[in-house]
Amino acid sequence: MVIEQPGQTFIPVESLNARTFGHGIRAAAIGRPLVVFLAHLHSTTGKNLRVTVPLGMTYVHSYLKARFGDAIQIKQLATTQQINEALNEQVPDVFAFGNYSWNTALTNAVIGVVKQRHPKVVVAVAGPNIPTEKPIAQAGLRRNQAADFYISREGEHPLANLVETCLGLADPSDVKGTVVDGCYSLTQEGLILQGDPLDRVGVLEEIPSPYLTGLCDDFLANPEFIPLLQTSRGCPYRCTFCVAGHDWWSKLRAFSVERVKEEIDYIQARTSNPLLRIADENFGILPRDVEIAEHIRKVKDTFSYPSVVQVYTDKHLTKNVKQVTLLMRDLIPLNISFQSLDKQVLKNIKRVNVKDTAIEEAAAFAREHSLVLSTELIFGLPGETIDSFTNSLDKVLDHRFDNVVIYALNILDQAEMAFAEYREKFGLKTRFALSENGYSEYDSVQTFEMDELVVATSTIPEQEYLRFFKFIFFFNFALFYGWLRELVFFFETNGVRATSVIRSMLADPEQCPTLAEFASRFLTGHRAMMRDTREEVAELIRELAESQPEQVTDNQFGAMRYQYAVFSDLFTEGRFAEVVHEFAQSGLRLHRELTGEAPSDSFRAQLDVITQLQIQSFIPLHEPVPETVVLESGYDLVGWKNSNFRQPLADFALVEPARFSLRIEGYQHHERLWDARGNDDIRRIYLRSFASTNANRRRHLELCEESPQA
Repeated sequence: MVIEQPGQTFIPVESLNARTFGHGIRAAAIGRPLVVFLAHLHSTTGKNLRVTVPLGMTYVHSYLKARFGDAIQIKQLATTQQINEALNEQVPDVFAFGNYSWNTALTNAVIGVVKQRHPKVVVAVAGPNIPTEKPIAQAGLRRNQAADFYISREGEHPLANLVETCLGLADPSDVKGTVVDGCYSLTQEGLILQGDPLDRVGVLEEIPSPYLTGLCDDFLANPEFIPLLQTSRGCPYRCTFCVAGHDWWSKLRAFSVERVKEEIDYIQARTSNPLLRIADENFGILPRDVEIAEHIRKVKDTFSYPSVVQVYTDKHLTKNVKQVTLLMRDLIPLNISFQSLDKQVLKNIKRVNVKDTAIEEAAAFAREHSLVLSTELIFGLPGETIDSFTNSLDKVLDHRFDNVVIYALNILDQAEMAFAEYREKFGLKTRFALSENGYSEYDSVQTFEMDELVVATSTIPEQEYLRFFKFIFFFNFALFYGWLRELVFFFETNGVRATSVIRSMLADPEQCPTLAEFASRFLTGHRAMMRDTREEVAELIRELAESQPEQVTDNQFGAMRYQYAVFSDLFTEGRFAEVVHEFAQSGLRLHRELTGEAPSDSFRAQLDVITQLQIQSFIPLHEPVPETVVLESGYDLVGWKNSNFRQPLADFALVEPARFSLRIEGYQHHERLWDARGNDDIRRIYLRSFASTNANRRRHLELCEESPQA
């Protein structure tokens, strides 16, 4: 046990006369069950939320109940309304909160109210946002003294130690000011107490399944909650932008395959949400993950659930990842998250260096099996430049990735990138903005969750950094959502870089007025949300809540959310076809400049076909449309697509024109959207759809059955 005093290093605490308690207590010294409340809060103020089953809270619940049985009484709470109702019925002895980047401010506000009304309640906060580095812990705990105990990383063992300590006391509140292993605490004198650190849960089967014990039933019955499945814990990688990059998380531990299968069956039988999210950092890293994927395939084929699986597979295209992707080919893409392809940048962020041969192997595997190939890149990583980032984009386009999403660099509290020495080394300058689902109201208190966004580095000045967000906005429009995918690859196969087309469009607003308007709208709004301090952001949102409450309740904050909002504006204003034509004409101008010749009639005919394909592939969400529409072409569009757009469309000319169908996959899902329109305006329909899933936003191209084979 150690204590840390202001201005001093951590030192032993023999002089504190800390109580020592035995283990294995099964009866409360207070003569009744110890009452424990568990809370995992999310905002309920805004609309269009994306909420998962609070699995971490239910893991803790199931572990505590298994360890202490009838000696404790537990309630689990997911909203502030539930907290108010529970506190009206009884006052807990221990109140533990899950602390994450999306609920820190709300959690602190609730704790403040609880402590004011019931000062004897023992409050603990656990989660990945709790500091583990001593200097950060010192500053953080003294800045925010709301809770009595803080638990970083896994919460099961430390919280059990706290509960066991309370069980041995005639008055559980006497635990305050003592040392509990696995916890930090703060004395009234400002001393930081630290119990002995605890190792991971070594055998995950110690934690009974919260699904199979019924602890998640209420969440599964609520369609707002996406089922969350965890098959393993740990990550062997060291990425500096990720909270899982710490050595503590490096050891992989797994739940048994049979248990995971039973959980999948249980979820399928009870969920009201068509999605499934897998929480593993690297699904497919273990050979047994293939067996889990086989079971998901079986459930999907039998019960048509899930409709989409949201998951990050391992960062290497291993045999396991290949098998997992093939088994769930209609549920997940083949995703290789590069983040950057610049060798020095990858070194700076301690990311695995991806070899060109590995990229080509992934592309070849996707082509061979007709898989959707996707990747992610993060703009503004340490050492990146505009040119190096654009080179990375060109490289993934060379390999014909179907979906490419660009994320803005966001500093997470406990990632290595958040530490002062790392920021200084790479010249990271940041500003703050309200995060997605970041506004809440509780007991007349407004709370604000913040994103810390990088706006400059030692290699990208601030103005240049921010201007590039116009490019990101349109690139995501074109490639992540795929609304211009065929046009992108049409020009790529004819020697015109898509990145060059986008940059030329942004540089010439007179030639591309619609794109210029919406890209400027995005950048203006994005910049307007950012402030130098958290306090300035809070003041901004307070003003908006008064003057433009719909902007707050519609949840248009966070870089990706605001991007969705501008996309929704574009669609609801009926401007989509204008952007398609602007891209086509800009590419045509660049092609003329590169070749020095006017485009041939054949080239123009090809461009016209692809332009019509892009427009007709779009699925409007505000009004019912046919499941299938037909497009006639003198080129084998399906053959071109199946070749992964590796050759010019001219190589796929047909002797006789053929008819191609553009079909909506998952048509029933869209029918439900149309049926649920109610009194929502068109814009809110798009916003709600973006909030649920990014899948099935385009029609699927097929050869019509009555057409001769191309």
